[in-house]
Amino acid sequence: MNYVKQMRNFIGHETLFTVGCGVIIESNKKILLQHRTDEDNWCNGNRGII
Repeated sequence: MNYVKQMRNFIGHETLFTVGCGVIIESNKKILLQHRTDEDNWCNGNRGII
């Protein structure tokens, strides 16, 4: 059983906060971004919108 399913058994539909992290890769004053075609936006790969 994964963590989210296990926590849902304890808390039901209450808000569940999870921790995430990301990295910004910079080279020659340029930042590497990922283009998400499903939402048509650019992000750092961690679902954060730039």
